[in-house]
Amino acid sequence: MTFDYPVAFNAVKLMTVMARIGAFTIAIPIFSSDIISGTYKYFFVMIISIILMPLIPSGWLGSEMFENLDLLKLSFLLISEALLGLSIALVVLILVEAFQLSGYVMDRDIGFTMAEVVDPATNINGTLFSGVFVKVFYIMFIIQDGHYEIIRIAAASFQTLQPGQFLVTSNLVETVILMSSQVFVVAMQICMPIVVTMLLINIALGLLARIGEDFEVLMISFPVRFGLGFIILMWTFPMVLSFCRKINEELFGWVSYMVQL
Repeated sequence: MTFDYPVAFNAVKLMTVMARIGAFTIAIPIFSSDIISGTYKYFFVMIISIILMPLIPSGWLGSEMFENLDLLKLSFLLISEALLGLSIALVVLILVEAFQLSGYVMDRDIGFTMAEVVDPATNINGTLFSGVFVKVFYIMFIIQDGHYEIIRIAAASFQTLQPGQFLVTSNLVETVILMSSQVFVVAMQICMPIVVTMLLINIALGLLARIGEDFEVLMISFPVRFGLGFIILMWTFPMVLSFCRKINEELFGWVSYMVQL
């Protein structure tokens, strides 16, 4: 059976480009959720890939590599491209966990632990403030043109990474571990004002319970914790926004490092 060499070459090249672009889009918050139909995602990836095809270096998928390509090698090549996107998606997930953890700690101290909400993007139950902080992170990601930045990095990666060149190396593992260690630090920095305030309130209520046994300390504690908790949250909200900006900038730097930019 004969086939048209240029057509087959361009088809494999487009398939590889779509695999990389599709893997990158997994890392974009909101776009990777189930809210957007899979059909729209597929057409979006196809359109972006077709637009980028003329901008890809001519030697990105060499003729020698194509001539030696069989079904098994093509499968490994596409898996390598998918691993790139999954690694970046893991980075984004780790950063989102920092906001979820800080929100959970706030809910626990204020008294909203039992008030669970369902995230429509993931269909996962979460506490009230954890969902709010994650949504704020997503909004700041869009405001900072994070979706454009991820696509720009994906387009620039064709200049530095040949198809199938991405590998899970020890440096990549160390980077992910380092980021994971920062999750607890960032979460505590965000929720520390609430934690300290609730600790002082508990100490004050404990002293009040010992001094005045006639006081209904339990009934007093609810409005005090709720009221001061919301006041401190409003006071620290600009700090949360600054953390979102900082983390998004670090995210872009980490993604650029992963694609060797």
